[in-house]
Amino acid sequence: MLLPQNNVSSPLPTEGRLLFAEFRGKMYFNKMTEKLHGPEREKSFERILNSAAESIPSEKHPERNEDAIINRLDLGLFAVFDGMGGHEAGEKASSVVRDYITGFFERLAQENTEDVRKQGWKNLLERALREAGEELKKLRQGYGRKAPDTTATVVKFIEDNGKRCLVYAHVGDSRLYIKYADELFLEQISDDDDILKYEKPDLPKGQREIFESMLSNAKNQEDLLKETPNGSPLYHYFERRNQISRSMGNISEKEGAEDMQSGVLDIQSGDIVLLTSDGIHDNLTFDEIAGTAKIYPSPEKLVKTLVEKAKERSGMGKEVNIRSKPDDMSAVAVEITG
Repeated sequence: MLLPQNNVSSPLPTEGRLLFAEFRGKMYFNKMTEKLHGPEREKSFERILNSAAESIPSEKHPERNEDAIINRLDLGLFAVFDGMGGHEAGEKASSVVRDYITGFFERLAQENTEDVRKQGWKNLLERALREAGEELKKLRQGYGRKAPDTTATVVKFIEDNGKRCLVYAHVGDSRLYIKYADELFLEQISDDDDILKYEKPDLPKGQREIFESMLSNAKNQEDLLKETPNGSPLYHYFERRNQISRSMGNISEKEGAEDMQSGVLDIQSGDIVLLTSDGIHDNLTFDEIAGTAKIYPSPEKLVKTLVEKAKERSGMGKEVNIRSKPDDMSAVAVEITG
């Protein structure tokens, strides 16, 4: 559910999720040497990436999947989108944003290397999301309160002048994780645009991190009764963890607006990048996701296992496991192998 926005004139949607039919319930993976920047860059840039993606619909609506994914080794582009609005609205929102961002980088791959470099990859990724947001706003016209909307967590692999990096941009509550080759633990890179940001925008970073850790690892009723940093019991926030404070339908078209997270991270051979929709990380604890990434470092096995575990958990019911939540589930994993 998208929380009310004081600075948005059009009505905003409630929660709901769906994906492209051609991805429904299937796994897609590739392992090949790819050139990420088009014909002019092929001679100077090569890398080996191994990627896999899997997405399945919720058992509540098996005929549709409101998530959408990007798994494009040829572009070095990967993403998860979690559509909202119910019925066909969520599917339309996630697919419109996915298709626009994919087309943006397909066109960019044909441009001159130096021209692209001058614009800056982080700026370009942010621009792609802002322009996709404008396309989504066209779709939203006339829908009323349950207008189509979506989250977006997008990564682009780059190699420029011998330096390898990952550029990311994020809106909503899908997630980006990295397991660095020289570290044992999974690290969450993205920061959820969630109920905490809406109700506690000025919460100190340290307290927010404690909050998020409690939400991500709650396993039983005893955990829900624990006191949070502001004195409230955890269950006050846990049952509303699907409410988000920001989405693609309400980001600004203006460059530099502080309404999305973005950054550039150095990467090296052996690193694993993982993207998930909340159907994965709401059903599974952070520790369960991190443990799975440690046991199954290959992208194919990692995404398959995460989806299987989340699906099993979602079918248990809250009376058996407090995290159980029927939802569409998507995971994209990329290993830097060369």
